[in-house]
Amino acid sequence: SSDPTAFHQPGRLQRTAIHWAARNEATNSCLKWLVQQLGRSCLLKRGFNGITAAHVAAQYQDVETLSFIVDLLGVSVLDLRDASHFLPWKRKSVADYAKLNSQHGSQLTRWIAERRHQQRSQSEKTPTVPLHEDFYQVTNPQGFCLIININTYSTGSGEEERKGSERDVDRVRKLFRKLSFTIKEVQNPTTAEIDDFLNETKKSKELAKHGSFVCFLMAHGRKDAQGRDCIIDGHGVQSPVLELAAKFKASVCPDLAGKPKIFFVQACRGSGTDEVTHRGLAVDQLPPEFAQNPALYPPESDFLFCFPTTEGQVSYRDPQTGSVFVQTLCDYIEQFYMEKHLEDIMILVRRHMAEKPYEFRNERGEIIKYYCVAQTVSQLARQVSFDPSKAQKRSRSLQLFSLGSH
Repeated sequence: SSDPTAFHQPGRLQRTAIHWAARNEATNSCLKWLVQQLGRSCLLKRGFNGITAAHVAAQYQDVETLSFIVDLLGVSVLDLRDASHFLPWKRKSVADYAKLNSQHGSQLTRWIAERRHQQRSQSEKTPTVPLHEDFYQVTNPQGFCLIININTYSTGSGEEERKGSERDVDRVRKLFRKLSFTIKEVQNPTTAEIDDFLNETKKSKELAKHGSFVCFLMAHGRKDAQGRDCIIDGHGVQSPVLELAAKFKASVCPDLAGKPKIFFVQACRGSGTDEVTHRGLAVDQLPPEFAQNPALYPPESDFLFCFPTTEGQVSYRDPQTGSVFVQTLCDYIEQFYMEKHLEDIMILVRRHMAEKPYEFRNERGEIIKYYCVAQTVSQLARQVSFDPSKAQKRSRSLQLFSLGSH
């Protein structure tokens, strides 16, 4: 008998057997057989340029094959992007590859539109279903994704305009909408308006239907006199990040009790700005006293804080393409949300930022490199999945089980 591990060995273009089976325009029998032998995850194995068998099948196979893949992996696989371009928003999705299909492109495009319409019409009917005891529940819609972006600062604030932040907002908005989050955003709010926005959100009756909560805080930032991470509004007034997060504790927001509350903070954590500099910076190590400082932790479990840099350091943003942290974060979530849980994705983000310097040319035409490292502070009790299709797949499984038990 043949060794099944041989099917995982990459060949030309880093493609495995499943890639070449997906390339076979004459039949899909080999592809289906390999999926049966290796499991559906083989369809997500990435080759050269991050191309999976799902991408290849969309370009060369027919509607029946793509339907087979979507039934296995969920409708969200249609949004899975390759890694063919250094700008994340220019990478092609499985649906984009279907448009390149010379024989079945028009039929595939119509079929994809129909499946997406079906998903949207059914999303409110999909009940909350537990994935596994190690995972938080996934719902559809998944929850609110709040975006608080401050990019305009008064002269008296002592801060400069945060050019390029609109790139981050647009990237987050598009990605989390694809992940079935309900987007709520506010631009350039004062500290009082941030409080009002969060207080209004925590009272929403919709929270009871949601499985998770995500908030992006994008602003200038620094430490206050107590050493707390703060964001700064357009008039220079500071808001401690943990005070904002505390509005969603279970004791004051019971509809989010036992659900993950995730804060992505794009702001400095020390002196300086988050603008691109014209010098290289070394990676700073995590201070050993950090793990013992209770002031840095949320007041209870089910919180996750993700920062673009370690304690006391500045973060970086390119006026043309957005911040390194937010763009890298969205890139990795989009690539791996079907395969990995969030904290594993954050490991990839940290590794990428620590190992791969960001490069740009200064006004003298010199290539400048700098390094930085992201940091997470986790009080999660379970793993977080951002894959909305898991709610639907579990729902279908329970329905089939219920029918079979009668």
